[in-house]
Amino acid sequence: MNGYSGTLAPPGGLYVRALYDYDADDRTSLSFRQGDIIQVITQLESGWWDGVINGVRGWFPSNYCAVVTPPKDETRDAESSADEGDSGTLDGSQDLGSYSEASDTDDDGGQTQLPLEGTEPDKEEEAAFWIPQATPDGRLFYFNTLTGVSTMELPLETPSSLSENGPRDRTNVNMPESSRPPPELMAGGWHMYNGDTDDENSASDVEGPSGMAGSHSSLNNGLSTHDPMNPMSFIDQDDVDEPSARLDDKLVERLDDLKRLIVASIRKLDERLIVEEKVITEAVHQRTGERVCKAASKVLEIYRPWIATVESINLAPIGSTFQNPQIADFSVAKQKVYDMISELILTCQAVAAPLGDEWADNRGDSLEERLKNVRSVSRDLESNTAKLYFALQLLSDLMPIEDSPSSISSKRHTDMDLYNTYQRKPSTQFSRSPLGDDPLEMHSGGNNSKLKKFFGEVPAPVLPQAVPEEIPEFLQLDHEGEISYDLKSTPAQLKGGTLAGLVEQLTRHDRLDSPFNNTFLLTYRSFTTASELFDMLVKRWSIQPPAGLSREDYQLWVDKKQKPIRFRVVNILKSWFDNYWMEGNDEDAQALIQRVYAFAKDHVATTSTPGAAPLMTAVEQRARGQDAPTKRLVLTLNTSTPQPILPKHMKKLKFLDIDATEFARQLTIIESRLYGKIKPTECLNKTWQKKLAPGEADPASNVKALILHSNQLTNWVAQMILTQSDVKRRVVVIKHFVSVADKCRMLNNFSTLTSIISALGTAPIHRLNRTWGSVNARTMTTLENMRRLMGSTKNFAEYRDTLHKANPPCIPFFGVYLTDLTFIEDGIPSLIKKTNLINFAKRAKTAEVIRDIQQYQNVPYPLQPVPELQDYILTNMQSAGDVHEMYDMSLAVEPREREDEKIASFAKYDNISQQRP
Repeated sequence: MNGYSGTLAPPGGLYVRALYDYDADDRTSLSFRQGDIIQVITQLESGWWDGVINGVRGWFPSNYCAVVTPPKDETRDAESSADEGDSGTLDGSQDLGSYSEASDTDDDGGQTQLPLEGTEPDKEEEAAFWIPQATPDGRLFYFNTLTGVSTMELPLETPSSLSENGPRDRTNVNMPESSRPPPELMAGGWHMYNGDTDDENSASDVEGPSGMAGSHSSLNNGLSTHDPMNPMSFIDQDDVDEPSARLDDKLVERLDDLKRLIVASIRKLDERLIVEEKVITEAVHQRTGERVCKAASKVLEIYRPWIATVESINLAPIGSTFQNPQIADFSVAKQKVYDMISELILTCQAVAAPLGDEWADNRGDSLEERLKNVRSVSRDLESNTAKLYFALQLLSDLMPIEDSPSSISSKRHTDMDLYNTYQRKPSTQFSRSPLGDDPLEMHSGGNNSKLKKFFGEVPAPVLPQAVPEEIPEFLQLDHEGEISYDLKSTPAQLKGGTLAGLVEQLTRHDRLDSPFNNTFLLTYRSFTTASELFDMLVKRWSIQPPAGLSREDYQLWVDKKQKPIRFRVVNILKSWFDNYWMEGNDEDAQALIQRVYAFAKDHVATTSTPGAAPLMTAVEQRARGQDAPTKRLVLTLNTSTPQPILPKHMKKLKFLDIDATEFARQLTIIESRLYGKIKPTECLNKTWQKKLAPGEADPASNVKALILHSNQLTNWVAQMILTQSDVKRRVVVIKHFVSVADKCRMLNNFSTLTSIISALGTAPIHRLNRTWGSVNARTMTTLENMRRLMGSTKNFAEYRDTLHKANPPCIPFFGVYLTDLTFIEDGIPSLIKKTNLINFAKRAKTAEVIRDIQQYQNVPYPLQPVPELQDYILTNMQSAGDVHEMYDMSLAVEPREREDEKIASFAKYDNISQQRP
């Protein structure tokens, strides 16, 4: 034992009487006088016990007390005395209150445990798990053995009164978990915003009782809110409603209003960080700490409805992070906001913390440095809040359009219930509908399934058809006549169009088509240039209204067409530079990057269109030659990375000494690295077949590197077999390579698998009848199964099905993709016949293949590289000759046989194979 492990006292079963007076020397200990009765909560083996006296909780030395059984009159006296006192309130701090007369005894008349005021019994138990520990430099901190949270001060629950008149005031703000918003912000949900304030409140309007209870003490450093805390906690997931709010324009507008209040409150906080006094006395420090903590408390209050709204948004209709990378950006931005809120709490606590004097061992930061830290964190918080709002704006464009009356009703219910999402808990008798439907209706829906069994499908209710509103001409598309649709499909699919028409579809003001945008940005290099695309986007940004519009129509045109188009242009540019940038680092690319940066700085930033700062950041990153951070899956494995299987003699490696499993692992690591480097632009226009002029950069260097690697592996396999003069040694080498290929199949490495079995099927190896006749049946069966898997029958049907079912990580056989891309490029015209319209359907098929390639680039292999083995493999592969030039070597090891010898050998080998196990 380390002296800090403790046991929880039995409920209501342990009281002690003070034998002597004790004055605590720190804020977390308990002071008492001789004769006081203390209830014990926790007992540590070190002799320090956790107890409650007169509504105050703290640690005390057990050797100053004696265990007693309190008579009923004593407990009643303690109760009445505690009821007369006031208890303080600070966010995140809650002292123990007295037990009331109603809770003095249970239903059976038995003595009950002294409850914590304003808490439930499970909260009392959680509070009992705090134990003191010491840092290496001797400072005391507290660790919760139940939740794993550490804090420098003892976190006590929030009492219900507004002052703290116990022997010793104490405060604390708990740190939030990294994956959740701060509980002190989320606890209130929409309570403060919907009940205590209205939509017109500004930061200056949120006035109330001082957030610094017990302001007579300069040691108080808590951030408070004057609203009572909602009892809901995010720790219990069963009590939290599922996100149900639809991310629409109204919700985004509401978030914008809240963001303005947040910015105003942060500005107020900045004003409180100015200290005019030159000499910092204790009184000045106390006033400054109270002022800063109160202003920060108001910032947190206004963040409550913001965070409640963000957490209530249902992003399920948008899809996963693979379908829309913006979801991952939103998650990162949200987490940064939560982290900055936690930092703000800590830095404001530090402002109110005692300043060190010249006699202190650890003087800490000066007041000026602490205020500077608060200012820096508040600026970062404001910036990250703006980024989160921008991410939500981008996601709002990805939400599918609701057209049916039922969906409109759903939207209305969602908006009305949004304020109550974090206030209500689901009923224990009926499951709540996301639309807030009556539980009886939900129950009756279950009987429909029984009716279907007897009478078939229940016919859908006939809904009145909404009459489509006539769209004014000035709000219609300008290039709709330049777009061609495939009317045979349902719904009609865009088939082709002019470049201007396609760019208009890319930045439509009336709706968003994410699959179209993804296809366009993946394949734009096949029908335009980057410079031309940027010019077209700038032209869309600079759209002008039609002549002759009235003032009302002009304002409608600005709101419904110009602003959405500009927002779409910024969004497309950012997505282009983040995820679809295909240009190099030459002079033309750098010049284009500078043009885009100037456009973002001089045009976007000077308007009300959001997104200028994130766009400039993305452009600056490209200007430095850096790729955007790759969003790769991180595998969560139950076991650690497997240890490499190393040969005994690493200095002098031999082929047969390398274990087949480790051989396959190292080949997989090498090939996975090559496969992950392939870029979308290398898959367009058959660039891998392009003949290069002298000095011209290779546009498909990564594809060619993967092809070269596969060919070299095939050459090495054949050479290793043919360099063995003895039949038995050739058989052993073949068996080893077949085993390696089978291990690659188990690793979903279809690329290396194909290279090995291709080598075994080449003419110089296939003709070795004597050698193949000596290979056992088990090896031959394994080889035939792999050949059947990778066979080209029915366009690689079995391989495609196996690949589709395989769980990542995986390395596909890239030759199939090259075959598909070649078929699309050669078999489908780039322009629609008898027109000059770009055949966008062709690009959609190409983009589908590219997305298949990309999905297997996102999951890494959990394998450990062994440089010595990889060097051995690569050296031998690169030194191997061409397999098509090895026929003479094959004839040398096994010369041609005469017909009579061939018949005899076949009969002999047939008998051997029948006897073989």
